[in-house]
Amino acid sequence: MSCPTCFCTSVIEESDMDGKSSRTERQWDSCFDVAFAKVAGGDFRARPRDRYRQWLTHKFSTWFDQFGSSGCVGCGRCITWCPVRIDVREELAAIAPPIAPVVQPVAVEPVAASPGTFSIARLASIKAETEDTTTLSLTDVDPAFLGGRPGQFVMIALPAFPAVPISISRFRSNGIDLTIRAVGATSTALVNLHPGARVGLRGPLGTFWPIQEAYGRHAVVVAGGVGLSPLHGLVDALVANHDRFESISLFYGSRTPEERLFRDDLAAWSASKEIDVAVTVDRAGPEWKGRVGVVTTLFDMISWDCTKVTAFVVGPERMMQASVQGLISKGVPADRICVSMERHMECGIGLCGHCQMAGRFVCKDGPVFRLNDLGDMFNREGI
Repeated sequence: MSCPTCFCTSVIEESDMDGKSSRTERQWDSCFDVAFAKVAGGDFRARPRDRYRQWLTHKFSTWFDQFGSSGCVGCGRCITWCPVRIDVREELAAIAPPIAPVVQPVAVEPVAASPGTFSIARLASIKAETEDTTTLSLTDVDPAFLGGRPGQFVMIALPAFPAVPISISRFRSNGIDLTIRAVGATSTALVNLHPGARVGLRGPLGTFWPIQEAYGRHAVVVAGGVGLSPLHGLVDALVANHDRFESISLFYGSRTPEERLFRDDLAAWSASKEIDVAVTVDRAGPEWKGRVGVVTTLFDMISWDCTKVTAFVVGPERMMQASVQGLISKGVPADRICVSMERHMECGIGLCGHCQMAGRFVCKDGPVFRLNDLGDMFNREGI
């Protein structure tokens, strides 16, 4: 009743006894009045707290839907005249605390961006993840690499071997990790290096995971096999900023228990309270006590409103397609599903055409894409 912008009214109908004349009068009213929400059958805001909620949400929320502005002019009358000394500023801070502005990251300028030129880094340590996959920890890297973003990649080279694109699996304070599967001459030579060896780097290159767009939502990471490597840095970033998300979940599938990547990290993430981790394998012996089945079977664990999910997916082609279909069937919007097509890259500069997809080059326009940006290309066989 003290607010200068309140405009609710009620209507009073009066007539004489013979029904020949009547009068309709509009009067000021208040949604705090116990009779304001009284209708045939009862009062749908019988409690004071319900009436207070109606006023609060109307004044500071749905007023924007009606008029495009707040219903509060900041005069302070409601605080001054409230008989029970409710301070609306404290109430608003409790139910809708201020959100820090989201600063969209900008990709750093790559080092040695032209073909044939490289920045030199040193191999600090090497760790076997599986029988054919190894993590190289590089140090003495150019500061530009430390400013890279999860999802980006580097071109790495050795003398007498062609450079190959490798996703950055982790950013450290003094270097980066590259998790490499030995499938060709260069990758085999790389995983057979010893600490102290020097390699050439070009990058960081490519697009990165849009982490900021998932703030305030459920962040879901879906990985298959070595697809956990380009997602590793993303999971680190999500966990480090866990208070910005409604929840964080990792669904990871591998062919066998022995082929799981980053087992120590999986155990540490599982033990933490910042992220929910579910792991499954396609096949296993009796010694495996975990889940068995493809990674999409883990989607049955989802219990939230999937329209409020942002998903990040990497893995083999069929696994990614099945995962995307499963997420969409759960209600996740296509523009909220991000995928990495990094396994298609070769030269890293859009020259060889190996990674061309319609009018895009994965190495220059990707490797991270929103699903709706790929259109029907994503579901084509052999992409």
